[in-house]
Amino acid sequence: MDLSGGRLTSEMHRCELGIGNEAAWCGRGLGPRLMRTAIEFARAQPTLAWLDLHVLSSNQRAFRLYQRWGFSETGFVRDRFRIAGESVADIGMSYKLG
Repeated sequence: MDLSGGRLTSEMHRCELGIGNEAAWCGRGLGPRLMRTAIEFARAQPTLAWLDLHVLSSNQRAFRLYQRWGFSETGFVRDRFRIAGESVADIGMSYKLG
C-alpha cells in the first residue's frame, strides 16, 4: 500500500492510493484491511479531502472492492495498457474523505 501526495500546493488536498496484493494472498481479507488502514490514515490528515486511485479494467475483483468502500468511477482511458497482447483500460476512481 502506498499513499502519495501531489507536487503542487494547489493539489495537496488529494492523495493517490496504490494498493496491491500477490495472487497467492487473494481471498484472505487483506484487501479490506488495507483499505481500512489507508482510509483511517487519510482521514487523520487534516489537509486531505480526497483519495484517488487507478485500477485496471481487467481487475474486476479490485474494482468491486473499491466500489464497496465508497470509491466512485471518475475516468476511463480505453487501451491505456497492452498486457500480454490484450488491450486493458485504466479506470480512475475517487473517494471523498469525511
